[in-house]
Amino acid sequence: MKTFHQRVVAITGAASGIGQALAVELSKRGAKLALSDVLDLADTRALCESASSSIEVLTHSVNVGDQHAVATWAKDVFEHYGAVHAIINNAGIALSVNVEDMSYEDIERIMTVNFWGVVYGTKEFLPYLRQSNDAHIMNVSSLFGLAGVPNQTAYCSAKFAVRGFTQSVYLEEKVRKSHINCSYACPGGIKTNIANFAEYKEQVGKKYTKEESSAHFNNNLARTSPEKAAQIILRGMLRNRLEIIVGVDAAVLSRLIRLVPSAVRALTVRML
Repeated sequence: MKTFHQRVVAITGAASGIGQALAVELSKRGAKLALSDVLDLADTRALCESASSSIEVLTHSVNVGDQHAVATWAKDVFEHYGAVHAIINNAGIALSVNVEDMSYEDIERIMTVNFWGVVYGTKEFLPYLRQSNDAHIMNVSSLFGLAGVPNQTAYCSAKFAVRGFTQSVYLEEKVRKSHINCSYACPGGIKTNIANFAEYKEQVGKKYTKEESSAHFNNNLARTSPEKAAQIILRGMLRNRLEIIVGVDAAVLSRLIRLVPSAVRALTVRML
């Protein structure tokens, strides 16, 4: 994309964290917003309106794991604004459990939101993105989409899938030869509520309680603010980068994966 000014940008998972920070930053840049979440979006709307007196904000309660709900939302956004220029598929949930004790329902729940939510958001908005002359698909993967992590089997599977899905869409002729650009973001430790809201079950290794795990993440692993993450992601979109690495930790890990993958495996086990 060349600019966000007067562009219609749809964001999933906008009630908190990176999604909320993206909405606020985009409001400062003059974008027209279409926000969705299963949680209350009143705080995000208020922050956006405080950031820009002329901001336009459309909010919807949407379960991104429901294809019909996403299709209805995309249609409503287009009918309201008459255009859609970008979809940022950001919504996600977390689960910490070892694979032997993880139920199939656990895996399905994580994959439904974290992977299928991205697929639905991409496919349902694509017809409307095609009608603009400057469009972008941004799918949020993760540091855990770059390397496997203990007790995060379902989450890593979904985030690896988001990365592969986006790379493939980016290369498809109907997208590659169009005005639509694609990106995926890999945030490292971001100071959001995902660890606080995560579900914790049986784990192999350090026996952290949910409270201890959240504190460990917030105090030791979350190095980047949501606001900084949003700025990095938007800068990457404007530069039409396919891969956007967010945070020093993610940048270091992505380099280590390419150079010494065995060291990454040892490091993640030691840290987590």
